[in-house]
Amino acid sequence: MNTKAPFDFKYLDAINVSKIVENLKTFTLEEWNKVPIRQNRFAAHKHTFSLPIIWDINSLKTNTKGKLNEYNYNKLEFNLIENKLIKIYQEHYGKGEIFRVLLAKLKPLQQIPPHIDGGKSLGIVKRTHIPLVTNEDILFTVGNTTKNLKEGEIWEINNQNPHSVQNNSKEERVHLIIDYLP
Repeated sequence: MNTKAPFDFKYLDAINVSKIVENLKTFTLEEWNKVPIRQNRFAAHKHTFSLPIIWDINSLKTNTKGKLNEYNYNKLEFNLIENKLIKIYQEHYGKGEIFRVLLAKLKPLQQIPPHIDGGKSLGIVKRTHIPLVTNEDILFTVGNTTKNLKEGEIWEINNQNPHSVQNNSKEERVHLIIDYLP
């Protein structure tokens, strides 16, 4: 597993996520609450909601690919950006696969406190964040670096360094979190 690596954020590219953002609005609160295991199990995520796309809690422990949630995958129309993402990841990391995909929503005026992602699996994947719903009052800190990430930007974060999010706005913040395994 990684220990402290020499970076906090790495900018990879930006993609058009307008259709994904439009589709995001069709998910109900009931759908966001359907799989509460992440926010219930991990104290750092208690103010969040999660929607699994290609994700399940067991994949984190067993270092296996996340389970496809076909309903969420199709409703989000993740296929619209999947091939472009794979191409971007291959340019930066070489051949590999998208291992996990999760939508994470942070409530208004809340924070995700500093934490380090645990487990072997999260130490070897390239964890990227793509903001879908954000604004200038949302700050993401990794290590000693704080950034305001813009919609559609693809950022690798060093999840082995302490990281946190401060939502200082009255709006929800939604990120697409993707783990790529080279």
